[in-house]
Formats: sequence, structure tokens, C-alpha cells
Amino acid sequence: MKHPAAEQFKMVRKWTIEAAESIPQEQTSVQLEDLNNTIQWQLGHILTAAEYFIFRFHMDSPFRGSSYNEWFAPGTKPSDWKGNPPETAKLIEDLKEQLKRFDRVPVENWKEGLAEPAAGGFKTYEECASYAVLHESLHTGEIKAIAKLLKKSGVSQLRWFPK
Repeated sequence: MKHPAAEQFKMVRKWTIEAAESIPQEQTSVQLEDLNNTIQWQLGHILTAAEYFIFRFHMDSPFRGSSYNEWFAPGTKPSDWKGNPPETAKLIEDLKEQLKRFDRVPVENWKEGLAEPAAGGFKTYEECASYAVLHESLHTGEIKAIAKLLKKSGVSQLRWFPK
């Protein structure tokens, strides 16, 4: 039996990938004046959050978010980046890879309690997965909104951060 949150995760992830692939690569690092983040940041943040809320609780699906935390954790922003974050193409590749890994997450233990509550106070894997769907939906909406603003502005590069 499939869990409803599992099906929702797959649906939202496909929307995220579609949105990301529809945006010219060179625009994903453009930061509009009144926004703290870029499309590239949104994609990395989605990945980092999914690693935390979905994948870190399964030994057969090791936590991979720690290397992305310095760029994409809550409270980070491109203007503060040191070094070179992963390219958008790599982030999209990782989004696709996470989708494949998600199919290996066992559904039968979703209602079991976690050893310790996750951020947000979530106590079960089911709560974490449901939140991950909500979180990704929100940030996919941000990606689409930024893309529309970039298109409307007609500017492909307003503020470029070094790679």
C-alpha cells in the first residue's frame, strides 16, 4: 500500500524538476533586488530539507545534506556564500536522484516514533514526510514566482554571485 504523502511527494518533486528545467540555467543564479534568494538557492534548499526530513531517518538511504548546508540551510543566502555552491544542473540531477531514493523508503514504519523529534517537533516519519511535501510546494511556488519576475524584468543578470 502506498502512503498518500509518498504519492504527493512524487507529484510535487516532478513539478519542481519541471519548473527548474524550464528556466534558462544562467538565470538561476540571478538575485532580484528585493529578494534574499535565487532559484539556485531555492533548489538547493529543497534538496537540503528533503535530506533532513525524509532521508536521514533511514540507514539504507544515508544523509547527504550536510555538504549542502553551508549554502542552502535555513537562514543562508547567496550574498553570504563563500566558495562555489553546486551548479543548478547538479542540483536538478540531485533532485531526480532523491526521487529514485524515495522509492526505497519503507512505508510500513511511517507511523513509528522517531528516536528524537525532528526540527518543527515532528515525532513520526509520517509527520516529517508530510511537512517535506508542504515545504517543497512552497519553495516550488517561489521558484515559479522568481522566474516570472526575471522574465518580466527582461534582465538575465541583475546581481551575479561568483561560482
